[in-house]
Parts: sequence; structure tokens; C-alpha cells
Amino acid sequence: MREAAYLTDHPAGGWDSLATKEYVDLRLQVLEHGLRAEFRDQTTRFLKWIVPTIFAGIAALGAIAGAVGGMLAG
Repeated sequence: MREAAYLTDHPAGGWDSLATKEYVDLRLQVLEHGLRAEFRDQTTRFLKWIVPTIFAGIAALGAIAGAVGGMLAG
């Protein structure tokens, strides 16, 4: 029992090493904000790549279909 009382009165690392609920909440908010910003940036980069790629693919398929159609008709 004495050991438990001692540890309660003298936390490992000292009182300065203990985190308050407010501190943990603030750190979690900062982390969440950073993750949201990173997700937004990654999504924007992906969309800037995928949209033109899809349109280029559609255009290429249209060109191929036109060429095949022209060969079959002629």
C-alpha cells in the first residue's frame, strides 16, 4: 500500500510530464486538422490527375471506334 501511495504522490517523470485533458484535446484537434488538410490536398491532386485521364481515354476510344468504323464501312 505504501508503494501505491508513493507512486500517486510522485508520478514517474514528475508532475510536469502528466498531460491534462485540455492538452490532449488540443493535440487531437491539431492532429485532426492536419489529417483533414492532407486528405483534402491528396484528393485535389488525385482529381486533377484522374479527370483529364478519363477524358483522354474517352477521346482515344472515340478515335479508335471512328477508325474501325471507317475501315468497316470502306
